[in-house]
Amino acid sequence: MRRILHRVDESGKKAGLKLNAKKTKVIQLKPENSSLYDVKIDQTVLENVEDFKYLGSVKTIDGSCSKDIKMRIGMAKKKMIELNNVWKDHNIPIELKLKLLKCPIWPVMMYGCEAWSQKKDDDKRIEAAEMWFYRRILRVKWTDKRTNESILKELKTERTLHNLINARKLKYVGHALRNHRTSLMKTVCEGSLDGRRRKGRPPMSLVTNLTTACGLSLHQIVQKSQDRAGWQQKVRSSIATANTASGDADR
Repeated sequence: MRRILHRVDESGKKAGLKLNAKKTKVIQLKPENSSLYDVKIDQTVLENVEDFKYLGSVKTIDGSCSKDIKMRIGMAKKKMIELNNVWKDHNIPIELKLKLLKCPIWPVMMYGCEAWSQKKDDDKRIEAAEMWFYRRILRVKWTDKRTNESILKELKTERTLHNLINARKLKYVGHALRNHRTSLMKTVCEGSLDGRRRKGRPPMSLVTNLTTACGLSLHQIVQKSQDRAGWQQKVRSSIATANTASGDADR
């Protein structure tokens, strides 16, 4: 990492560019209770952090996406509150409000979701956030003690946000695996790291999310995604099956 950063710094100087040491952060993936190395730019030691925001997504030292998901939920709720006048307007039909919800709110919520490695707690947060959006449309308070089933029945809809996130993951991984100009996605999915992992249950990974969402093994995903039309059909059928199961569970 030091050598690469030095090369980038030297190449930038030749082009009249300079790395900003104050804005450059370093995350070092090392075992617990181990010392950290100093990484410098022009004799200035860069700050070691446990997480930072990059291209709108929060990257953490343990690879967890929980912090990023919480941030996205908070941003979506803020945008929802900004449109309170729309949700309170009785002249706007419920069907139109649901369409408005999926246009400006859900893209904020799902930004960068293609790379999320979701745990069970993250799934529950996403489902709770979706129900919060629906309750906001109907102006239902938590003190009203309405069940989720009654809210969905009144809106004539089902929970779909979690399945939409899975669909975007599957579509993206298929698109990336078909890109023959680089093998980066295949390396990420099928590559292995040297050394031994820590004791205990392994953390949830993106690969596990993908195999669970479509019911295929990683090898099958790599093979089937090469056929663009066939992979799109597989994604649609997997999400349709998940939506049916979700609807049955809500009822």
